[in-house]
Amino acid sequence: MPSLNSFKSRQTLTVGDKTYVYYSLEAASKNGLGDVSKLPVTLKILLENLLRAEDGV
Repeated sequence: MPSLNSFKSRQTLTVGDKTYVYYSLEAASKNGLGDVSKLPVTLKILLENLLRAEDGV
């Protein structure tokens, strides 16, 4: 089930013939999430996981 992508942070990266999906904290920050640049790396990892698993609940 795909994420809702409320902060429009879903990005794709194509390497050769493979395409990867990731959730950009920079894009989320620009689209209303707020400044995340000063968060510790561990919280950024958890935040990216929340964006990836967003389900509207």
